[in-house]
Amino acid sequence: MGLSDREMKLDINHLVKKFNSLTAVNDFSASFDKGCYGILGKNGSGKTTIFRCITGFYSYKGEIKKKRNISIGYLPQKSGVLNGLTVYENMEFFAELRKYPNENRQNAIIESLKYVNMEENTKLKGKALSGGMKRRLGIAETILGNPEIILFDEPTSGLDPEERLRFKKLIRRLKENSVVIISTHIIEDVEAVADKVIVIDEGMKLFSGTVDELEKRASGKVFEISSSDVQDVDYVVKEYERDGRIISRILTNRIVKDNYKADENIEDGYLCCIKRI
Repeated sequence: MGLSDREMKLDINHLVKKFNSLTAVNDFSASFDKGCYGILGKNGSGKTTIFRCITGFYSYKGEIKKKRNISIGYLPQKSGVLNGLTVYENMEFFAELRKYPNENRQNAIIESLKYVNMEENTKLKGKALSGGMKRRLGIAETILGNPEIILFDEPTSGLDPEERLRFKKLIRRLKENSVVIISTHIIEDVEAVADKVIVIDEGMKLFSGTVDELEKRASGKVFEISSSDVQDVDYVVKEYERDGRIISRILTNRIVKDNYKADENIEDGYLCCIKRI
């Protein structure tokens, strides 16, 4: 049964986290209701630190407001699998840590494994799992019991294209009744499922809005020109060959002829934020 918007709400106000002289998160504020949110940023931008503050792993300055005793599922970048236990035993161990009720445990475990296409692998030992299967097991552990807040840190690492698609379908189901936050540097992980996107860099929030609004962040700044015409103020997104010429797709604030203008996409908007274009 889903909770009301008021009960689902997670508020982060002026979050600051420092490690000695390094400021990992710098005055970060955001509000989360039921739905899916993507936090985009380069490696080392502060995404994981924000998650660890939400879960209470780190102390911090600022305020994180959520309902008392709210259930949180957290998939870290490197989720551990007990190699000597089977898939099912790993799930049971995790359920015990979460103090999941015994009377509903078996059904909940099988349901979670079905969502990641591992219900037929319950007897496999952890040491026999591939990297992708270990990641899928970690996702199953994270969603066990339908937590009210679900945090995925780089969730698709090691997944093949078919499993990435399955993961997106899972997110669409989860976000109907939970706050789902995906931290990633892979833009396509959130493009099709996120209701809202947040871009951070060096611990600071640079953008917050919908996917369409992030695309529009690059409006009028995307051009495709001959590579020989690229200037120092341009940021080259990619290069390719067209009619025997090397063409550069660039982001720039300078005036370029209109016939070179190209349609923007979410990656362009993200890069405009990160590169301050």
